[in-house]
Amino acid sequence: MKSFVTFLWLSAAVSAAAFAQTSVQTLDARGVPTLVPTPNNIAPGKLLQSPEGSRIGTVRDVVPDLMNGGTTYVLVTSDSGVTPIPFAAMSHLLRDAHIVIDRSIFESAPRFSEAQIGTGSGDTWKKAADQYWHIYR
Repeated sequence: MKSFVTFLWLSAAVSAAAFAQTSVQTLDARGVPTLVPTPNNIAPGKLLQSPEGSRIGTVRDVVPDLMNGGTTYVLVTSDSGVTPIPFAAMSHLLRDAHIVIDRSIFESAPRFSEAQIGTGSGDTWKKAADQYWHIYR
């Protein structure tokens, strides 16, 4: 009986922790809650957050695939530059309608300046992003 009560208590604690994490709201620049239920809802202004709910970066833009009309990369701005994330990796980052990533993983990702991401930079940033994020595809 004692082990059953312990099991129930642990189940309630885990449920409360899960509820607390899912109740964290992501806010846009105007302070309005914003959710990302599917990868197709990723758009400029959406926030990237840590598992604890702190802001890591903001989606600056999505790069379209000119061949099929989909999205190829999501460009995330932070204090240290622009981080391109392949769109195929984004579904692995969605948690309860939020874009969630461990801060250390994001901070280790390749970053580029706005000028490097621009049209004159070729595919250097794309190759670096693909190489870093390949495990999330």
